[in-house]
Amino acid sequence: MANQVEIVTGLVEQINAKQTGIKVNGEWLNISQYRALPELPALGQRVDVHIERTDRAVWIQALDILDEGLVHQVPVQQRRGNGGRPQTDPREIRRLACLKAAATFAAGKCLGGSSEVKTTDVLKVAEAFERWVLDA
Repeated sequence: MANQVEIVTGLVEQINAKQTGIKVNGEWLNISQYRALPELPALGQRVDVHIERTDRAVWIQALDILDEGLVHQVPVQQRRGNGGRPQTDPREIRRLACLKAAATFAAGKCLGGSSEVKTTDVLKVAEAFERWVLDA
């Protein structure tokens, strides 16, 4: 049974380094070596892409460049290499860095032969590190 062909319309957000795939609407679409495209679209061009989804990947069957090839501005968040994930909260990053530093500090204390360090001790140290960072 053949897979159904879908049409995806959107801006070309990225082209991979090997030029074997394009990202449209946050999804990577692969160019098959057995079905080469006559013309690779440029970053920012609006395209209609006929795709087939398989268990291995999403394959381009055909591609039409729209708007007479006009190149549109690709929004910055789409060009970022974050895979479509939301940007992490800076507070969360700071807290995780402080926690990691506190765990490293506590591990050094345990190796030094002193008494066992508890999780609550590590959290108190992380909070102290975070207070220091915020005051700096």
